Amino acid sequence: MGKDGWSKQSDRHLVERIRKGERGAWDILAERYYDEIFRYCWYRTGNESAAADCTQETFLHMIQGLAGYADEHRFRAWAFRIASNVCTDYFRRKRAVCVGEEVLEAQGAEDRALGQAEDACYVEAALLSLTEAQREAVILKFYHGFKIREIAQMLGISSAAAKGRLKQGMDRLKEEMESGKGERGN
Repeated sequence: MGKDGWSKQSDRHLVERIRKGERGAWDILAERYYDEIFRYCWYRTGNESAAADCTQETFLHMIQGLAGYADEHRFRAWAFRIASNVCTDYFRRKRAVCVGEEVLEAQGAEDRALGQAEDACYVEAALLSLTEAQREAVILKFYHGFKIREIAQMLGISSAAAKGRLKQGMDRLKEEMESGKGERGN
């Protein structure tokens, strides 16, 4: 089957084809999720280079773990769980988080009005002020559209705990944004 036919298939069918040894199916899955996993890793690490490394490691773990992938779980949620673990490992190895010009570059600030670029940079800096647990919940919910129960499943916590992390993170973001308005002259 040509790649065009594969690109319309569900993740489940592509996984079945990969297990049967059809390499082209993996290319489709990787293409389907690469950008989204990269953005997630970038939001978690705050660093473009680290995000690229974490994304690459995520896909390596996905390839290695595909034999144990359980079909009852959604592939996307499974992939994000791996990315979450890889990013957590990154922070265990390196405790420094850098925010600067990379934020503007990654957000495509050159294509935006200056005010929008400054706001995007400020939101990214505010995200980095959250605890890792809060930031992860906020990113999964608002940047990737996962439901509370999916977030809970990915993080290995209860739905109530996921809601709590999300609420605490949103409250902290609100505080950060409100305190920054005066500093930015808004």
